[in-house]
Amino acid sequence: MPTSLALAFLLLTQPQPTLVRAIGESEISVRADQSKLRVGVVSTAATSKRASERNAARATEIISHLRNALGQDADIRTTGYSLNRNLPDGYIASSVIEVTTHDPIAAGKVIDTAARSGATIIGGLEFDSLSDQDARAQALKQATAIARANADAIAAGLGLHFVRVISAETVPPPSPATTQRGPAIKRKTEVPTPIEPGLVDFRVRVAITIEAAP
Repeated sequence: MPTSLALAFLLLTQPQPTLVRAIGESEISVRADQSKLRVGVVSTAATSKRASERNAARATEIISHLRNALGQDADIRTTGYSLNRNLPDGYIASSVIEVTTHDPIAAGKVIDTAARSGATIIGGLEFDSLSDQDARAQALKQATAIARANADAIAAGLGLHFVRVISAETVPPPSPATTQRGPAIKRKTEVPTPIEPGLVDFRVRVAITIEAAP
């Protein structure tokens, strides 16, 4: 029976497996079918009570006009509020309202309605797709296949062949590219604001590590 020392020697003299790591990237573009827009209102007054009341009245008016334009069941929510001392002028109150529509082109109506209702900041326009799961799954499948092909090519270049997959994982892309974002808009207009949602890009990267042998 081999001694423990002999077993250790055998392990040390056995060739170590060659590991090859490669990355595959894929991007799938789908038509945007959802938009989000943030509307802000800022109010100042000599007292905190007056600033708060003024801001509440303006925010309520904006929300009311938005519901009249989009429907009473529209997805409208308050996502931010602050009340701060604003020396030497008194106090400043601000509210942020987020509006989500399932018709991206309706974002133009949100912009125009909010501007006419007294919003002081309109921006943060984002487009997204509700079918993102299918797009991500397709992108992952493609990226994995590309990563595997890259790993096989590297192994072949070394005069080796594929033995087995050691690991596979997603890695962050070089730069975020999951949604298409519109520019911030800080203006009022009587001309209907045109909105072109375009496509939403889903980019994924997959790293795969394989064992290769002669």
